Amino acid sequence: MENMTDKCKYCGKEVKGQQQYKGAEITHAACIHKAMANIRAKVTQFRRGK
Repeated sequence: MENMTDKCKYCGKEVKGQQQYKGAEITHAACIHKAMANIRAKVTQFRRGK
């Protein structure tokens, strides 16, 4: 079995060992967390009534 590498959508770094997710969009959890920061902030403001 070949050692497949894919690149993260957000940072462009390689994500290794993703054979079982072939064809899927691969990202690091930390990159997703950073990308969602603006949405989380808006949801928090909405819930506080601002």
